[in-house]
Amino acid sequence: MLKIKLVMDENGRLGEEHVLIAERARLKRAKRLDLVERVRWVSQESVAEGYDILSFEDTGVERFIEVKATGGQQHTLK
Repeated sequence: MLKIKLVMDENGRLGEEHVLIAERARLKRAKRLDLVERVRWVSQESVAEGYDILSFEDTGVERFIEVKATGGQQHTLK
């Protein structure tokens, strides 16, 4: 049971890291370098916020992202 929990925790961490990197890349492509540095991995700072990643729309509006990750051979972004 502990091994399963560790695998699930690692999947979650990897999923969040993937989204963090993807969000920074998206903002770079949108030429919003001012926002790239403001993207935060919130769940590493606090588990009480209700979301994992704080990012931004191209317009500068905050984007709150809750990441769900699982193991498998396929991946989807929603």
